[in-house]
Amino acid sequence: MCELQWGGRNQDGAGATIGEEVEQVNSFLSRAAICSKYMSKAVRTDMLTIQAIGWNKRKVEKLDLTLAKRYIKTVQRISEASADLGKLTQDLSIQEDMVQQWVSDVKEWAAGTLKLKMDK
Repeated sequence: MCELQWGGRNQDGAGATIGEEVEQVNSFLSRAAICSKYMSKAVRTDMLTIQAIGWNKRKVEKLDLTLAKRYIKTVQRISEASADLGKLTQDLSIQEDMVQQWVSDVKEWAAGTLKLKMDK
Protein backbone atom coordinates (compact mmCIF):
# COMPACT_ATOMS: atom_id res chain seq x y z
CA MET A 1 0.00 0.00 0.00
CA CYS A 2 2.82 2.40 0.79
CA GLU A 3 4.37 1.70 -2.61
CA LEU A 4 1.08 2.46 -4.35
CA GLN A 5 0.68 5.66 -2.37
CA TRP A 6 4.23 6.99 -2.29
CA GLY A 7 6.28 5.02 -4.82
CA GLY A 8 8.21 7.17 -7.28
CA ARG A 9 6.60 5.57 -10.31
CA ASN A 10 3.18 6.48 -8.98
CA GLN A 11 3.89 10.17 -8.40
CA ASP A 12 2.78 12.71 -10.97
CA GLY A 13 5.80 14.25 -12.65
CA ALA A 14 8.28 11.74 -11.22
CA GLY A 15 10.75 10.06 -13.49
CA ALA A 16 11.52 6.38 -13.66
CA THR A 17 14.63 5.65 -11.60
CA ILE A 18 16.05 2.51 -10.18
CA GLY A 19 15.37 3.77 -6.66
CA GLU A 20 18.76 2.64 -5.40
CA GLU A 21 20.74 5.87 -5.74
CA VAL A 22 21.86 6.02 -2.11
CA GLU A 23 22.93 2.38 -2.21
CA GLN A 24 25.06 3.11 -5.30
CA VAL A 25 26.92 5.86 -3.46
CA ASN A 26 27.36 3.68 -0.37
CA SER A 27 28.68 0.85 -2.52
CA PHE A 28 31.18 3.19 -4.15
CA LEU A 29 32.35 4.64 -0.84
CA SER A 30 32.59 1.21 0.80
CA ARG A 31 35.61 0.49 -1.40
CA ALA A 32 37.55 2.74 0.95
CA ALA A 33 36.84 0.43 3.89
CA ILE A 34 39.75 -1.93 3.24
CA CYS A 35 42.42 0.72 2.82
CA SER A 36 41.07 3.11 5.45
CA LYS A 37 40.56 0.54 8.18
CA TYR A 38 43.77 1.45 9.98
CA MET A 39 43.69 5.21 9.34
CA SER A 40 42.94 7.74 12.00
CA LYS A 41 39.41 9.09 12.08
CA ALA A 42 40.44 12.44 10.63
CA VAL A 43 42.37 10.93 7.71
CA ARG A 44 39.56 8.46 7.01
CA THR A 45 37.05 11.35 6.97
CA ASP A 46 39.26 13.29 4.58
CA MET A 47 39.60 10.29 2.27
CA LEU A 48 35.85 9.69 2.19
CA THR A 49 35.29 13.38 1.52
CA ILE A 50 37.71 13.30 -1.42
CA GLN A 51 35.98 10.21 -2.80
CA ALA A 52 32.53 11.80 -2.41
CA ILE A 53 33.75 14.93 -4.20
CA GLY A 54 35.09 12.73 -7.01
CA TRP A 55 31.76 10.89 -7.22
CA ASN A 56 29.88 14.18 -7.47
CA LYS A 57 32.29 15.55 -10.07
CA ARG A 58 31.84 12.49 -12.30
CA LYS A 59 28.05 12.74 -11.92
CA VAL A 60 28.09 16.40 -12.98
CA GLU A 61 30.41 15.72 -15.93
CA LYS A 62 28.12 12.98 -17.24
CA LEU A 63 24.83 14.71 -16.42
CA ASP A 64 24.08 15.87 -19.96
CA LEU A 65 24.57 12.41 -21.47
CA THR A 66 22.67 10.73 -18.65
CA LEU A 67 19.67 13.06 -19.01
CA ALA A 68 19.63 12.65 -22.80
CA LYS A 69 19.66 8.85 -22.49
CA ARG A 70 16.90 8.92 -19.87
CA TYR A 71 14.81 11.20 -22.08
CA ILE A 72 15.13 8.84 -25.06
CA LYS A 73 14.24 5.82 -22.90
CA THR A 74 11.27 7.68 -21.41
CA VAL A 75 9.89 8.60 -24.83
CA GLN A 76 10.25 4.96 -25.92
CA ARG A 77 8.55 3.71 -22.74
CA ILE A 78 5.66 6.13 -23.18
CA SER A 79 5.16 4.91 -26.74
CA GLU A 80 5.30 1.24 -25.68
CA ALA A 81 3.02 1.76 -22.68
CA SER A 82 0.48 3.65 -24.78
CA ALA A 83 0.45 0.86 -27.35
CA ASP A 84 0.09 -1.78 -24.60
CA LEU A 85 -2.76 0.17 -22.98
CA GLY A 86 -4.51 0.55 -26.33
CA LYS A 87 -4.21 -3.18 -27.04
CA LEU A 88 -5.38 -4.10 -23.55
CA THR A 89 -8.42 -1.81 -23.65
CA GLN A 90 -9.29 -3.24 -27.06
CA ASP A 91 -8.83 -6.86 -25.92
CA LEU A 92 -10.97 -6.27 -22.82
CA SER A 93 -13.49 -4.11 -24.69
CA ILE A 94 -13.30 -1.30 -22.17
CA GLN A 95 -13.09 2.46 -22.47
CA GLU A 96 -10.14 4.50 -21.24
CA ASP A 97 -12.32 6.25 -18.66
CA MET A 98 -12.93 2.82 -17.06
CA VAL A 99 -9.15 2.33 -16.76
CA GLN A 100 -8.85 5.78 -15.14
CA GLN A 101 -11.61 4.82 -12.71
CA TRP A 102 -9.71 1.65 -11.80
CA VAL A 103 -6.56 3.68 -11.16
CA SER A 104 -8.53 6.05 -8.91
CA ASP A 105 -10.08 3.10 -7.06
CA VAL A 106 -6.68 1.54 -6.37
CA LYS A 107 -5.26 4.89 -5.17
CA GLU A 108 -8.23 5.39 -2.84
CA TRP A 109 -7.91 1.84 -1.55
CA ALA A 110 -4.18 2.30 -0.87
CA ALA A 111 -4.74 5.63 0.86
CA GLY A 112 -7.57 4.24 2.99
CA THR A 113 -5.70 1.08 3.95
CA LEU A 114 -2.57 3.03 4.76
CA LYS A 115 -4.56 5.45 6.94
CA LEU A 116 -6.08 2.52 8.84
CA LYS A 117 -2.62 1.07 9.52
CA MET A 118 -1.28 4.42 10.69
CA ASP A 119 -4.24 4.90 13.08
CA LYS A 120 -3.48 1.60 14.86
